[in-house]
Amino acid sequence: MGKVILGNSICAWALRLLLVSALTVVCRADTPIYDDGVWMVNGVESTNASLTNIDVTVAGQFVGSFTELKIYRSVSGTFPQIFSIQGDGGLSPAVPPAGVFGGVFHLTGYWDCYAGERLDVRITTLNIQPNTTKTTALNFNGTLSNGSTLQATDLTLKLVLTTENNVRMDVRYTLFATSTLCIDPYRQQYGEGFQAVRMSSNYISTQVKDNDAARVNTILGQSCGCCSCHRVTGFVCASFFNGTGYIYPFASPMTDSGLLMLHGIPGPRNTPALKIELKQPPHGKSSAQGYIVTTADPTEDNADLWVNWDWANGQYAPGQKVRKFQFRLFGMLPESKFCDIFLP
Repeated sequence: MGKVILGNSICAWALRLLLVSALTVVCRADTPIYDDGVWMVNGVESTNASLTNIDVTVAGQFVGSFTELKIYRSVSGTFPQIFSIQGDGGLSPAVPPAGVFGGVFHLTGYWDCYAGERLDVRITTLNIQPNTTKTTALNFNGTLSNGSTLQATDLTLKLVLTTENNVRMDVRYTLFATSTLCIDPYRQQYGEGFQAVRMSSNYISTQVKDNDAARVNTILGQSCGCCSCHRVTGFVCASFFNGTGYIYPFASPMTDSGLLMLHGIPGPRNTPALKIELKQPPHGKSSAQGYIVTTADPTEDNADLWVNWDWANGQYAPGQKVRKFQFRLFGMLPESKFCDIFLP
């Protein structure tokens, strides 16, 4: 059964109704926590105990624990919401002025040998750094954890509206193992064991979707002349499909820093195309892969696309540095892109 999200004014009524119906109710309120005239941030408090919270401070002063931060930006006299930071680890952009939310970014996760599942980090604390003179960006610092094996205490986020059609989040952090960490060697062999950064979205059909294809610059083969050979690279795009399986037939070595989750034709909703621009780990030590599962639910993120760090160690001891991660996350207007090869 789906969730019904209700505002403060009818929460009490809805809870009484819950006693006599099967309705699943989540009451939530938006709390204004930051406003510098250009950027505004509201925190969402939810009564759903299954949701995870972020402990939030402004200039080091605690303002509350929230399941989501809604971020608004002044654009041509209005304040559209352009970004969402969620307690479950999701980072979601919307492109102003008429953009809507669709796909979601997720930070580092890996498939654990012992747990038999992917363990993703999420933001546990976040501090908003107030603007004093320059308001071109909104800056945060904080901490990350997956609750068992990974932690970062030097998280920095920088949110920028580079143009009115381009939302960018710059992300940096250094991960350390907090207990013995073992990466599933089978999944790592197939380019999914250590996912440095990931995108998720929905695809059911050309009529029901948020994104519809993947695009990566990768090795196409080699060209040989009389005396030497050189590798040939190009853009390989893979269409999403209503089925279950890998998006690319094999993990694709990255030959530049970009990985795109396309929204090639605007519609049915103006959800953004998503892009990862990788800084660390280097793209030369990374590959791109994705996976999609069949669904009929338009709210389910059934398509995943990620950057795999191929050079990760098989194991890390408690206290050992895993590595520094740095990338830029973009939300862009839907548009078609050139592809040298387009997989059906």
